[in-house]
Amino acid sequence: MIYAGQGTPEGAVTAVPGALYLQTDGAPGAQLWQKETGTGESGWTAITTPVTGTVSLSDGALGTPSLRFSGDTDTGFFREETAGSTVLHVVINGYTVMQLFRGAIEEVNISGRTLGVAEGNSTLPAYHFSGVQSNGMYTEAGTLQLAFARLAVKVLALDGSAVAGETRLLIYDVNAGAMQRVKVGANGTGPGGVGRALYLDNV
Repeated sequence: MIYAGQGTPEGAVTAVPGALYLQTDGAPGAQLWQKETGTGESGWTAITTPVTGTVSLSDGALGTPSLRFSGDTDTGFFREETAGSTVLHVVINGYTVMQLFRGAIEEVNISGRTLGVAEGNSTLPAYHFSGVQSNGMYTEAGTLQLAFARLAVKVLALDGSAVAGETRLLIYDVNAGAMQRVKVGANGTGPGGVGRALYLDNV
């Protein structure tokens, strides 16, 4: 026996096991029901079918993400073309909390949360700019350094392994063509023999 109507059949349509019910106002994935147990109004189970292949969606918008939840229609994902670049927005309660584009996370709003990314390197820093991806901040694997790169060259680093008499600052010395540690001179080595001076030394 096949039934049809609006609303769920559970608790509303009397049938025997094996009967089918077509819900004419059902959302995708909850349109067809099968009576599995009992002879009364209960015992109906929604028949869902896994989706395979390509699913085409509209771009959507901030208040109406193209991929959203039935119980929270302004939470989900939508697509936007900005200056020739495709951006995927992650939206929660009508607010963009993250923008993803090729190669990077452009914007993150995660108050009270932790964002973890790979260490990166001077060529592609973990945190970089969409216009110049070789500029940014990273930490080298296996080191205690928080480093900054400009055009794929490490130019500044904060080093957690500094010892007494050293600073935690390393900068790129153009003349030496390498990173140099900033160190503090002894008393009397500053201008006019007063105070202390900073100088560069090999790492």
